Amino acid sequence: MKIFYNLSRLSFLFLLCGLIYFPFIGEVNLFDWDETILASISKEMFARNEVLQPWLNGKFFLEMPPLFFWLQLISYKYLGINEYAARFPNAICALLIVVTLYKNGKRLYSSNFGLMWAMIYISMLLPQLYHRSGLAEPWFCFFIYLSIYNLSRVIEARQESGEKFYRRKEIFSNLFYSFFAAVGAFMTKGIEGYIVILLTYWLVFLFSSAKYGFGYNNIFKWTLYFILFILVWVGIEYKWHGTAYLKPFIQYQWNTLNLSKATWTHRFSFQFIVLLIGCFPASVFALNSLRVNSYESNIQKIFRLSMVSCLIVVLIIVSLFKIKLAHYSVLAYFPISFLAAYSIRYILEEEQGIKKITYLLYAIGAMIWTACLIVLPLTRANIEVFEKYIHEDTLQLALTTHYPWENLEIIFGICFFLIFAISFLLLVYRKRKTLGFVILFIGCMILNNALLLYYVPKLEQLTQGPQVEFIKNNKNEKACYHYYGGISFIPKFYSDSAILSHTSFNLDSISLYAKSPYPNYLIAKMSDTHNFSKYKKHIQPLYQQGIYTFYKIK
Repeated sequence: MKIFYNLSRLSFLFLLCGLIYFPFIGEVNLFDWDETILASISKEMFARNEVLQPWLNGKFFLEMPPLFFWLQLISYKYLGINEYAARFPNAICALLIVVTLYKNGKRLYSSNFGLMWAMIYISMLLPQLYHRSGLAEPWFCFFIYLSIYNLSRVIEARQESGEKFYRRKEIFSNLFYSFFAAVGAFMTKGIEGYIVILLTYWLVFLFSSAKYGFGYNNIFKWTLYFILFILVWVGIEYKWHGTAYLKPFIQYQWNTLNLSKATWTHRFSFQFIVLLIGCFPASVFALNSLRVNSYESNIQKIFRLSMVSCLIVVLIIVSLFKIKLAHYSVLAYFPISFLAAYSIRYILEEEQGIKKITYLLYAIGAMIWTACLIVLPLTRANIEVFEKYIHEDTLQLALTTHYPWENLEIIFGICFFLIFAISFLLLVYRKRKTLGFVILFIGCMILNNALLLYYVPKLEQLTQGPQVEFIKNNKNEKACYHYYGGISFIPKFYSDSAILSHTSFNLDSISLYAKSPYPNYLIAKMSDTHNFSKYKKHIQPLYQQGIYTFYKIK
């Protein structure tokens, strides 16, 4: 143990990130759709030796600018085209986020607070999951956070008294960092990042009764510089390729701002529950911070208000708009981890009491986690009771098929229960609260990582493993792959010669597929095979595996 005491806090965080985020991220196949789409775009750009324009199936991919694909291209160049390389940028993102949270927390309060904030972020299950993925959201939300943080520093500098030269210099530098990070958000996912940043700022302005303003002059500069930096990329793209990509891209981004075309959701509380359970126990202690009555400096008030505003914006977006809701909630991990650290700081350093409602929510969350990790393995996943609540047909079919649950899997539930119970008992005693929090978050950090390493490969094999194996076995064959009831991009990434269909498979046109000069394969879920009875003369069953049946079109 002495070696840990000899390490600096920053070195300790580097070590933790190396142990949590980097090992085994390539051991699981990429998940369809999002991971396979992004990895396939980078693969096609790599094959084309293209840098500026994202391509998919020989067409422009207009949903995202190219920044995240640049990161994957660099990873492909040095690590090869594989799952590890596709996910490696997000592991780097996790390391940068943890270091940034430590540095920001140290500046806001103390090095102990920075360490606590970073540790809480690492301990949460959902951030661990996303940083082990090949999705663009971690980088997108990291850039938004950086922009909001530096906006808060601009507001802080405008509130402080001092020599005008130094204040102007600090305002300009943080203004630069803020719009530069906003450009990064735009270049990762598009115009949504810019909108989230603006909404967060205006909420801060309103909640502070116009006290914490940015200044009209600074707003103008921020927007102008943001546009100018975007125009740099536009100018380079125009010089190299003209308007072939820019016109449809700008049109697509403009259409995303049309609320009349947005899809609204009726499940207002769904994502709130996901965040509450997926970020447990940090989410519970974040709620405990809503009424902390204590002295705060100007910088602390401004930043806390920025984080609360950011969380409100995220919850509104993911609760109202049905557009990949879970992915947009990634930004919520920053305010949740901060507010949890903020609450725990006042509990430990200023002996603030833990509210009864916090103890109640803690107990409920602990029971939910324990029940899920103990009851399900013991009952051999008798999920029929919950079928009506599962809206994804693939997941429903996978969970209702035979799954080799092991009795030893209850060890996860037992360990979580022990951690929650011991921490709860220690938190009740005032002099043992520090030890209680240490056991709680370090224990959750280790067990959440073990949980992902154990269950994610099993989930992948249940939901899509057989079809990935089928594609891999035929990856050198120039063939067409069709999916009944949908489209998959697994062949695009895992096959070197696949010819993808751009539309969903149509049984009535099966004779047209048979005229193709290349072999045609059909992949369908076993629940859909009854639809093929009158087309037996056109398709040849190959085999069944998992929830899928594989056919060859004659």
